[in-house]
Amino acid sequence: MKFSQKYLVRSPEDTPVFARGIWNPSKPQWRDILENHLRISRRYINNKLAIFKLQMWILMDLISESQSVIENKKLWKKLEKEHQEGKIDNGEQYKSEIDNLKADEISCRRNIRALREIIDGIVWRYFDYNRALLGILANKIPIDLISADKGLVNSMHEFGDCFLGIHDKAILNDISNFLRVGDVTHFKDDGTIEIIEVKSSNVRGSRITRQKERMKEIVEFVNTGITNYDGHKLRIYESKKKQRNHLPELKNAIIRCKNRGYDSILIGNHLIVELVDLSKPGDPDKVIGYFKSRHKTIQEKWIKRKDRILPGFFHEKMEYPKNYAPFSIFPFEDEICADLIMGKLLVKTLFNFSEIERLIVKSGWKIEDTIYDRDKEEIKNLDVEKLYFMKVRKGNFVIELPPVSFGRLYFELMSPNTILDELDFFYGMKDNKEAGFYSINYLDEQRIWN
Repeated sequence: MKFSQKYLVRSPEDTPVFARGIWNPSKPQWRDILENHLRISRRYINNKLAIFKLQMWILMDLISESQSVIENKKLWKKLEKEHQEGKIDNGEQYKSEIDNLKADEISCRRNIRALREIIDGIVWRYFDYNRALLGILANKIPIDLISADKGLVNSMHEFGDCFLGIHDKAILNDISNFLRVGDVTHFKDDGTIEIIEVKSSNVRGSRITRQKERMKEIVEFVNTGITNYDGHKLRIYESKKKQRNHLPELKNAIIRCKNRGYDSILIGNHLIVELVDLSKPGDPDKVIGYFKSRHKTIQEKWIKRKDRILPGFFHEKMEYPKNYAPFSIFPFEDEICADLIMGKLLVKTLFNFSEIERLIVKSGWKIEDTIYDRDKEEIKNLDVEKLYFMKVRKGNFVIELPPVSFGRLYFELMSPNTILDELDFFYGMKDNKEAGFYSINYLDEQRIWN
């Protein structure tokens, strides 16, 4: 399985523009529509007509928002060209128009990600929360923008035909982040999952051959749990290990936040979570003062030890969603999930990477190196598929941990024991020469997210 990490660098002057893109006067209306979509996807997951219509509604919105992004870029280029030609001076009006276009694009792209989160929740449920399998199906770059082209129309015809079976259902793959193999995924009444690639009759060539081979590998993988993948043997192993998380603490913090507008919680010694309800205007100085004083002792301790602290935001999960559970299946009420998806609830995390390092060492592993020990130029020139967050050793056994292993601790609030359990599992397989690459399917995912 391949993993990737996206690094974001934002200049301070972009912050107001970015904030306007996250929450603006149109967002409360979008949020209400999204909550309705979410409610349908949860309450009527087995109602084929409801799921069919929901996908059509979301598809229309995705096409509309995608077109807005495209037109936005055209106008942006036009303004820049006129500015370069001297037709527009370098005044406040030009800067204001560019900032407005930036904020509009951020807003449209966030709407697109939010709509896909709804479909991803349906996909996770239809695949019985099989994280390992979904990770393989998602192992391609997601479609950025959707247009109503001939290919989409052909896929929609096949998508509609799939619902002709009495209890059959389907997902139009282009509107999901996870289903990146084929064009339509057909869930038949007999339990069979059929991956359908839709092409016009005159399309030929090596690309089609590769797509057919890729589909063959996936079908084999679904049926047997083992396949040859990118030149390696890949096997799914099932784990009955009970995963632990801190989502109940997060829910309680969200309830408090919705009452007064902000809250903060400390999870273990490795994570601080700060929440702000953007729909509740308040005194900024009071909110900032609260966060500075809250958990001050632990933060001073981190600073004194010179711990490495990684700041982040919950909404960044949606920028590389294939590695994590979608917000639409979080075990919260529809209202809370919609607030998280749309950004009405701004959730910031302060993740103590050094604390996790100490836990790993304490459990008997030696850390060979981490991404922070490597030269910046080396990382910049490295193939993202070879990027790992940490390399650890126990005896002669060495394993590289990908970014997602750590991301689950602050995007899904999983317990740090998740990493330790993962390491113990792989160490237990160290003598299995035939096993090749592993992927773990935790059987209790449904308990966590349902």
